[in-house]
Amino acid sequence: MSAVAISKLIDHVIQGAPGSVEAMHAGLLGPSVVGHLTMDDFPHLAVRLELLVPVFAGAIRNGAVGVNILLHGLPGSSKTQLAMVLAAVLHSRPSCD
Repeated sequence: MSAVAISKLIDHVIQGAPGSVEAMHAGLLGPSVVGHLTMDDFPHLAVRLELLVPVFAGAIRNGAVGVNILLHGLPGSSKTQLAMVLAAVLHSRPSCD
């Protein structure tokens, strides 16, 4: 996307004066994608997830920043779906950067 196109998109969102952060995200990025998997779909990661979820829950509860994981794997190996499952379990939003 060109700088001009990005600028026009930002102007469009600002002109629309969205009422919430979610509305602004939807205006810039499009609607959120809803995951279709659950923790049960990752039995091979059960032990790791049992350790990971409380760490993230504590980080969210305490407002900690810089608590991250790197999901790696081949395209189509459900990395994004796992991030969505974790976000749903934690009542949070995934940041897939």
